[in-house]
Amino acid sequence: MDQNLYVQVLVAFGLNNYNEAIELISKILGDKSNTVERQVNIVLLNQRATSYFKLQLFTEAFKDMQSSINMGFDIKRDEELLYMYYHAKSKTELSEIINTLEQIKIICRLNSSRDHVTEANKY
Repeated sequence: MDQNLYVQVLVAFGLNNYNEAIELISKILGDKSNTVERQVNIVLLNQRATSYFKLQLFTEAFKDMQSSINMGFDIKRDEELLYMYYHAKSKTELSEIINTLEQIKIICRLNSSRDHVTEANKY
């Protein structure tokens, strides 16, 4: 892993420049030529998840935390990340429910409009 790039991540993260931190971490994780240890991957995923969370990008935060857990991270050992995990999870699930309800609402409107047109054509 490019140590200079990781230092830039730490600086961006420390200055609350979360967009830059996300971009830099994504660059490190996306570089297939870098061989990063599992523990470093977990740290990077958790830092990116925290950055997403601070930007209220809950779905992305949840995905990164879930990936970290899947790699063996015990989220119960970090109270802040545990809170963020469940908060992001609930926000993600709520967002999915709202999207589903919006789709149902659109379908119902279409069906209702179609029914009115059919009724009007009868006369």
